[in-house]
Amino acid sequence: MKKQNQSNKSIYCIISGMVIPFLIFAIVCLKARISVPFEKNMETFSAERETEEKKSISELSEKYAAVDDSGKIHFTDACGSTFEVGFHPEYRLHSYDWSYLSGNKHGKMTYSDENFTSRWGIDVSKYQQSVDWKSVKSQGISFAILRIGYRGYGQKGKICSDEMFEKHFSGAKEAGLDVGVYFFSQAVNENEAKEEAEFVLKQLHGRALECPVFFDPENIFDDEARTDDISGEQFTRNSIVFCDTIEASGYQAMVYSNMLWESFMFDMSQIEDYGIWYADCAECPQTPYDFCFWQYTASGRIDGMDGKVDLDLQFIPADD
Repeated sequence: MKKQNQSNKSIYCIISGMVIPFLIFAIVCLKARISVPFEKNMETFSAERETEEKKSISELSEKYAAVDDSGKIHFTDACGSTFEVGFHPEYRLHSYDWSYLSGNKHGKMTYSDENFTSRWGIDVSKYQQSVDWKSVKSQGISFAILRIGYRGYGQKGKICSDEMFEKHFSGAKEAGLDVGVYFFSQAVNENEAKEEAEFVLKQLHGRALECPVFFDPENIFDDEARTDDISGEQFTRNSIVFCDTIEASGYQAMVYSNMLWESFMFDMSQIEDYGIWYADCAECPQTPYDFCFWQYTASGRIDGMDGKVDLDLQFIPADD
């Protein structure tokens, strides 16, 4: 029996010594056969995805003049400085075709295609002291966006009403214009943004508006300001808090923006649902991102008003 056990043990050792190396060899070969096609497939997939991305960027660059084939946006700001920034195709993009834009940059502009029509408007503040609103309306102006208030850019950041707001509001309404309002913000945190929104609501005290309440979070370039060190994240959070507070009271809220803020400050994915009032004095808007209102000049001329005035175009979906 002892010899039999020893014999069996020897046979087991011989078989194990042959089978185990064979299994290891088989596994290595199988792994190699699997990994090579997998790596090749991944390389092919990556190349195809890169080709599709390049094709997509190329198509977008044809649609949006400011976007180049490498996925960069080139734009010029109001001071004439040029910038190259990253393009975010994941943000909501507008679908306007600027070949349908016509008019005079310092006068009336119009836009009309199969998807959108437009209407003409102005925005005013205390700097427009004398306004003949009936004359303004007779020239084709349909709406007015009035500054309802502002926060000072000094360290105290005092909130003030615009001294001409009530007069502008009654004059525009009596002339039959649709009215919206904006607040010039210098909020440095969410609490101050909420305070600004509550001030706007108090000033309105339930009066009807046909256009939105706009949050205008301004930068001050020609002086030291309390908002000089505000981050883009804070800029965005302030806008959200202001808009949410306004909309909780039944008004529509939107955010005032420009190409600089969209490139360096705002997270557009967080504010695009509110709607954008976009400012750009270029011949055509340079942004590829979506917007509803376009402030196209600060040097417009309108009969019935002394001096220059901001002119605006609202884009209205054709099925509205």
